[in-house]
Amino acid sequence: MICYRCSHCCYWFMVTIVKEEYFDKIKTENDLTMDAVEIKEERVWCKYLINNLGKFVCTIHHYSWFKFTPCYQFTQMEENKDSPCRIGEWYRGEGIKYYDDFLLNKWREHNETKING
Repeated sequence: MICYRCSHCCYWFMVTIVKEEYFDKIKTENDLTMDAVEIKEERVWCKYLINNLGKFVCTIHHYSWFKFTPCYQFTQMEENKDSPCRIGEWYRGEGIKYYDDFLLNKWREHNETKING
């Protein structure tokens, strides 16, 4: 699946993410062991997702090992690995007017909780 980096999965889904201390240790798929990953719970912001002027960006997509991760391997019944993500397509099109505001509000709530305890 071709990910559009819309951040839907990064917030809503429980996903397996790579621990920071393993970033420089992963060279092959075999290096992505259970010790190298941790679980990000559903409805919790992925720690690698940043708000860049109102657009949400994954900060680990550029690593060469990213193609070995569950995030990269994730699919939603697309025809093949080169099919675009259907959720991402919707968010980039018709859904953008709803989703951007929703995400920004959730991001603000998240940061207020962190600041105000």
